[in-house]
Amino acid sequence: MRLAQGRKRQQSGQAVIEFAISMMLFILCIFMFLGAMLAMETATEVNAATTLAASAAIQYPIGDTTQSQDAATKTFDATLQVYGISGESLTCSGGNLSPIPSTSPVVCHATAKLDLAATPLGVFWRGPLGLLTFSGTGQADYSPNRSCAPSSSDAGCS
Repeated sequence: MRLAQGRKRQQSGQAVIEFAISMMLFILCIFMFLGAMLAMETATEVNAATTLAASAAIQYPIGDTTQSQDAATKTFDATLQVYGISGESLTCSGGNLSPIPSTSPVVCHATAKLDLAATPLGVFWRGPLGLLTFSGTGQADYSPNRSCAPSSSDAGCS
């Protein structure tokens, strides 16, 4: 009788240990999945911010390079700020932003970083694994009926 009780206690302790190990692995898998989801969301947001920056650059008349670049930069930074992503660089070219402004599309390229250590997932994602870099590209096309800056005699303006 005592031998049977000893086995039950041993099996009971073994079950608790197995449950604890498998539960830790399960929780680790959940946090890895959440980290992957956050990374995919960040990649989407960087692409959206880059496209919005290109769209902001074409809202000014052809020939107004300074305001176009400023609008693109502010739009990019503001879009990413909402999600806690730090924008590293934004480079736009074409259209208003060319040395000779034209009605060609504005194309923007950008990079941004997400520090997972600054999120609740930072418990599991620390160090180099927690700092992810993303890049995005966006393009905006001019309408054929674009207006020109008042003093502009650039290509596409009359």
